[in-house]
Amino acid sequence: MKRLIAYLLLFGLGGLWWAWTEVSIRQASSKPTPPAVTRPPHDPLLSTKTIAFYEERVRRDPQGALSFSHLAGWYLRRHRETGDIADVLRAEKAARRSLAIRTHHNAPAWNQL
Repeated sequence: MKRLIAYLLLFGLGGLWWAWTEVSIRQASSKPTPPAVTRPPHDPLLSTKTIAFYEERVRRDPQGALSFSHLAGWYLRRHRETGDIADVLRAEKAARRSLAIRTHHNAPAWNQL
């Protein structure tokens, strides 16, 4: 008798598990697909605009280590877009200036170098 109860319990739990997985699969397949991701159009002057912003920012606050670090990153990005070696030199100068201001906890400037 105990064996019969154990088998019934085992098969009952297996049946419940099977029914639960079937319902969850059907619910997952009936969900509508999410809309496609939309991106803004490419702006070829984005790097130039952002560099101008950070140049103005470091001009106003010459002790802003983070601004110099961001400026170095944008110089490197523009170099990758245009291939201008002068941007690499500017990036190095900005990163070194950032590290001169603040060496500890300034990983972005170290990464730019």
